[in-house]
Amino acid sequence: MRIAAGTDETVFLMVRSGLNAVVVDREQGSYMIETLTQNVGGLIPLGIGSGSIAILAFLPEREAEAVLEANAERYREFGETPDSVRATLLQARSQGYVSRQSPLIKGISAVAIPIRPPGRDVTAALAINMITTRLVPGRLEELVDLLRREIAPIEEALAITPPKGTDRGRRAQHA
Repeated sequence: MRIAAGTDETVFLMVRSGLNAVVVDREQGSYMIETLTQNVGGLIPLGIGSGSIAILAFLPEREAEAVLEANAERYREFGETPDSVRATLLQARSQGYVSRQSPLIKGISAVAIPIRPPGRDVTAALAINMITTRLVPGRLEELVDLLRREIAPIEEALAITPPKGTDRGRRAQHA
C-alpha cells in the first residue's frame, strides 16, 4: 500500500506456486492499467511477466531450467520460447531486478525485484506496473531503490536463523 500510495502505480506481490506465479496482493495506483494476471488469485507461468521473471531468475539454476522445460508449451501462448525467457532471466540476474516494457500489453512497463531471504530460496517478488510514459529518466532507479527498501525488512524477517548451539549457529554468530 505504501508503494502504490507513494508512486501512484499498481503494485503486485507475487509468490511461486509450482510452475506458476500467483498474485497474492495487488494495490491499484491512480492509473487503471491492463495486466496479464488481472487481480488477486491471477496465475501466470513462471517466466512470463516481471514479477514471475524475478522469481524464476533467482531460483537455483537447475531448478530454473526444469521450470523452463516444463513451461515450454505454455510460453507459446504468450509469444515466448524457453530461449527468449532464458535471455530475459540472464538480464535480470545481471541487474538484480527486472525492468521491461511488456511485449504483450502495449504501453505498459514494469519493474520487479525478488524477495530473497538469507538461507532460503526465492519464493516471491514485488512488482510495479505502470504506463510506459511515466517511466521518465531517473524514475527506474527511484523505483528500484524504493522496492529494495521495502523488501529489505521482509527478507530480514523471513531469514532462517540457525539454532544457537549448533555449528551453523556458532559460525553465524562469529561471522
